[in-house]
Amino acid sequence: MRILVLNAHPDFGSFCDHIADAYVVGATLSGHQVEAVALRDLRFDLVLRGGYAHAGPLEPDLIEQQRLLTWCEHLVVVSPNWWWSAPALLKGYIDRVFLPGFAMRYHARFPYVEPLLRGRSARVLYTQNAPRLAGVLFRGDLFWHWIKRAVLRHCGFSPVRRMVLYDARHASDHDRNRFLDDVRDLGRLGGTPRAERRLTRAYRRRAPREELSSRTRVIGSEVLSWCHSMTRSASAMRAVAGPIPASRPGSARRWARPTRW
Repeated sequence: MRILVLNAHPDFGSFCDHIADAYVVGATLSGHQVEAVALRDLRFDLVLRGGYAHAGPLEPDLIEQQRLLTWCEHLVVVSPNWWWSAPALLKGYIDRVFLPGFAMRYHARFPYVEPLLRGRSARVLYTQNAPRLAGVLFRGDLFWHWIKRAVLRHCGFSPVRRMVLYDARHASDHDRNRFLDDVRDLGRLGGTPRAERRLTRAYRRRAPREELSSRTRVIGSEVLSWCHSMTRSASAMRAVAGPIPASRPGSARRWARPTRW
């Protein structure tokens, strides 16, 4: 299988570098054709000058990236989750490379969007400092929904799956090494959908009890603080608005009566 690995971390020697290297090692040992690209090594302007209406010519590195995206059968994106979104390096890469006419084509009638990169699968490997439940409850899993639905599926990649190192800043060396082993196994599978699903499910089931208990404490404290803030906000709104006026005499007494079911 032809695999393109994109490392979107701007810092050399980060944990994302180790993730990308682990995937490349596993895929290469299994005989897959692998092209690894560190976006920080590319020479291009991150800003889409003139917007899509007056986009300028592409730099040679970006022309090569479009060739690699057309060449690959499986795309792997390695990135940190910053501000519940992509780093500027990855966002600028998407703005400049995934252009209309190359990644998708727009029409005036339904279905309006024609994906042009169909026939390819994708895997997103990213790190996140927040626990998983906190990210889902309080931030709606924004980074994952954005890159999965608004970018990759929008351009035709399917299926799109992920593997995440949650609570990365508190992860022990044992957890990090175990995550790298799973990434290496993913590279060995090379994007095979059924085998990837099996490995992903095994990764989700395997979590130490002490890690779960610490995450539960963190999430519980965040839930309590959120409830307290909502209570204070409701009290302040009642103080400002005052009592709710009745629509007509006797309506308040009528609605105050107990309801009979």
